[in-house]
Amino acid sequence: MKKNIFLIVFAIALMGFEANAQTCCKKSETTKEACCSKPSTTSSSTAKLQEQTTTSKMTTNLEHTNQETFKVYGNCMMCKKRIEGALSKVKGIHSAVWDTETKILTVSFEKETISLEQIHKEITKVGHDTDKDRAEDSVYDKLPGCCKYDRAKI
Repeated sequence: MKKNIFLIVFAIALMGFEANAQTCCKKSETTKEACCSKPSTTSSSTAKLQEQTTTSKMTTNLEHTNQETFKVYGNCMMCKKRIEGALSKVKGIHSAVWDTETKILTVSFEKETISLEQIHKEITKVGHDTDKDRAEDSVYDKLPGCCKYDRAKI
C-alpha cells in the first residue's frame, strides 16, 4: 500500500514538472531568459563531468577518428539535449558536446563512416542552424519558445 502511494505521489510530481517545463517555453520573450536559457552552476559542473566521462570513453583508434568544433545556434539546456541527442545514435559519432555559453559543438566521429557535412545536416533536421547549414523554417518554427534564437537573415 505504501509503495502504491509513493508511486502515485511520484507520478503527480513528475506531471507537474513536465507541465512547468512546457509552460516555460510558452512564456514571452522577456521571461524566457530567466526561465531556461542559462544552466545553473550545478548543471554546468555536471555537464563538464559528463563531457570528461564521454571523452574518456572515446575510441583509442585516433587515426580513424576526427574531432571538429563548430557553432550551433540555440539557447538553453533543452537545446543542448536536442542537439546532442540528434547525434547520439548516429553511426560513426563517438561523442558530441554542445556548450550553452559559447554555442560551440565539439564532435568526435569516424571519418570513414560519416562526413562533417552529414553531421551538420543531422543537427539542422532538429531545428538548429549551424555555421554552415540552416534548418528548414518549418522545423525551426516547431521549436519551443525558449529554444528559438535569433536567426541570420538569408
